[in-house]
Amino acid sequence: MSAWDVRYARQFAEQLAELPDATYDRVESSVDVLASNPGLARRYDPQYEAARPPVPCRSYPVPRTTKVIYLVADERLHELSMLFLGDARVLVVRYHGDEIVPCGHVLLAGFVAKDRQCFHATSPR
Repeated sequence: MSAWDVRYARQFAEQLAELPDATYDRVESSVDVLASNPGLARRYDPQYEAARPPVPCRSYPVPRTTKVIYLVADERLHELSMLFLGDARVLVVRYHGDEIVPCGHVLLAGFVAKDRQCFHATSPR
């Protein structure tokens, strides 16, 4: 089976360019792996409605880093679109009364959340 075509969203390319060399190499290697084996990326299905992107997408944790690749796979075109490079240490939370409630693993930047009260909160190292 031939490798899938890969496209980078502008945001993904900008995030990639800012990475240290070792992390950059691991992300690029993971993209190559996904191009040959797109089924390795899991369907991104957050538990909370506010964290759901408007399009179905997949996620793939980059080995030996804190990075997570969020992508869309178009089987008809045999194409992968790399959307966003997330960080597994970042949680998305929202206020619910006086408490902070987790609303998913990560909110894909560039997508508008249905719950406008979501914001990024970085967990401690």
